[in-house]
Amino acid sequence: MQGSVIEDTYEDPLIGQVLGEQYEIEYEIGHGGFGTVYRARQLAVDRDVAVKVLELPVGLRREHHAMLVARFRREAQATSALKHPNTVTLIDFGQDQTGVLFLVLELLEGLDLKSLILGESPFESQRVAHIASQICGSLSDAHARGFVHRDLKPANVFVSNFQGAQDFVKVLDFGITRMLDPGDDDEVTEITMEGMRIGTPRYMAPEQLRGEHVGPSTDLYALGCIIFEMLTGRKIYEGPGTVQNAIAHISAPPPKVELASLTRDETEHWNALLARLLSRRSETRLQTADEAAALLKPLLQGDPGPLPDIATLSLMAEDIIEASPSLPSSPPPTPKPSSTSSSGGVDTTDIAPAPGDTGGEWTSPGILIALVAIALLLAAILFSGGDPAAPQGEPAISSVADPQGAPSIGTHHASLAASLERLGEPRTPDACKTSDPAVVQTLVQAASLLESGEPLKAIALLESAPPSAASSAERWSFAASARLAHSRMVAETVPGKSSDAASCEAALHEAARASELCPTMAAPHMTVARVHTHRAALTEVPQATAAYDEALKHLTDQPEQRAAALFNQAQLWKRGQPELSIKKLDELLSFLPEYRGARWLRGEALLGLARLDKGPGRLERAKGAVADLERARERDPDEPGLLFLLGASLELVGDIERARATFCDLAERGTSRVHQGAKKRCANLSLKSP
Repeated sequence: MQGSVIEDTYEDPLIGQVLGEQYEIEYEIGHGGFGTVYRARQLAVDRDVAVKVLELPVGLRREHHAMLVARFRREAQATSALKHPNTVTLIDFGQDQTGVLFLVLELLEGLDLKSLILGESPFESQRVAHIASQICGSLSDAHARGFVHRDLKPANVFVSNFQGAQDFVKVLDFGITRMLDPGDDDEVTEITMEGMRIGTPRYMAPEQLRGEHVGPSTDLYALGCIIFEMLTGRKIYEGPGTVQNAIAHISAPPPKVELASLTRDETEHWNALLARLLSRRSETRLQTADEAAALLKPLLQGDPGPLPDIATLSLMAEDIIEASPSLPSSPPPTPKPSSTSSSGGVDTTDIAPAPGDTGGEWTSPGILIALVAIALLLAAILFSGGDPAAPQGEPAISSVADPQGAPSIGTHHASLAASLERLGEPRTPDACKTSDPAVVQTLVQAASLLESGEPLKAIALLESAPPSAASSAERWSFAASARLAHSRMVAETVPGKSSDAASCEAALHEAARASELCPTMAAPHMTVARVHTHRAALTEVPQATAAYDEALKHLTDQPEQRAAALFNQAQLWKRGQPELSIKKLDELLSFLPEYRGARWLRGEALLGLARLDKGPGRLERAKGAVADLERARERDPDEPGLLFLLGASLELVGDIERARATFCDLAERGTSRVHQGAKKRCANLSLKSP
């Protein structure tokens, strides 16, 4: 796609299908560590639900796959017993005829806590206590039934305003870790599955990192990490990588909360509570969620004081307020205004960027010892003078221009402009171009490294630029692009990783700095939008589209870049709000009618609207989808996703024979998920076709 950073213009074959003969998949609403979540319609009772399709590890032998499916059924059955108001309700589960495992959950409206923290932290003390108390209610019920979450983190806590109750919490994904982790069951301990996640290192207790027994106190450790993050807006340990964070959780004392917004009593109460939640030894930690809720109660009521001895907590637990597991009688205090950057992204001033961080989801706790050894070896190399940005024997790139016969600054600017065009970046306004020859040469070299697919070297080079580079908007904009490029590389090469958190946060910070130095520069706004899109969180769609809107203000004389921004906005809206997607595409096609992918995308958006439309407009929208997709096919005649969409549109308008022919032809061309979906449609329509 021209200038596009979103390449998913083909339809997921599950969309439009009916799982388990009663759940019609409408569109994707999120993608997480264990699978994809879709909005669906439960046909039997005509209600909206969420369907989570689980992704099993690749490479499983047949007998191990059968064991895992049996575990899924057993654990899903047990998880369905969780009925606490602060735990998401599991409605149904099953396996369809093609082998897809799925869970049917209540459909929630709101944001996950991760997104709230990114946009609104630090939270007020009572708001933190309000959210944490509800998490305790969910944990207490689950622990009493024998469930340990083992992957409690902000992304697995959903926050909504439910029936007038502000910040109503739902804890997600109980039991999924046990369903898919073979480590707890003797019958599948021999299964070796590379990339199987059992938790997220930033929230894992020491015993979990060491591969030891986990229990309720393991979840309480994660709760402590979440509380610290809500209070401060920072991760409890912000080391530059997975290994460093794991070491910190095992060996470092928990940091204290010191905030001007907290009273002295609140500060002492929170720090004492966190010390009891974050003890490195599980036996000296709080043992039950009821104990934690009892200690949160004074903070929730705005009357903190000295904490009781742990021995007296069991008595206090009997007096826990009922508002924790049920709808609050009154909303908590209004949260303070969000702390955001000038670009609309999160204020990440205090985040230390870490180009080498490939951390995120942990794969196997037993590997920790080996990683620690590697980390110590690397530290020895680095402290002895090794260059982390360049392999041994490869000279580091100098940012100092050769004074003898060096190209003119105009030549460097021309080279830089050519690199920007090849990288798909907007032009830099003349008023914002760097005038320092040494800095410009550094930018040219960094751009060359980015073009050759070496973002870490580009970052290292930019960080070693002359001091005058600190006032260069181009330097900060290039650094932000390099961080994003590194995160994308991590997502492509590290199993189970969809992004690199530290790189994304640093990119937002550096793009914001570029925008401050050059308000008329479109590139940093494009980077901000791409970061929010890259993180693949549905809740970040408004932030991404807002950043694209800012970029569009400065792209009036760059039609290709303007089209790319509109195209990407349309991509973002196509599932959740297809009407907005079509509006953006209409604007794009008005000045670039042959922009590659635009007809294809508009056809997909029209198809989505037609499926949702139960009235007379359904047929007209479906016909519009066919027209757009047939025109797109003229340019991309062999694209599987496009052909799948065309077949689905023809089926919707009632042209069964052409739809069947399209699907059957596509089914013979490959074995991917799209081709398998086409094969199924081909078989179904062959029964209908005369």
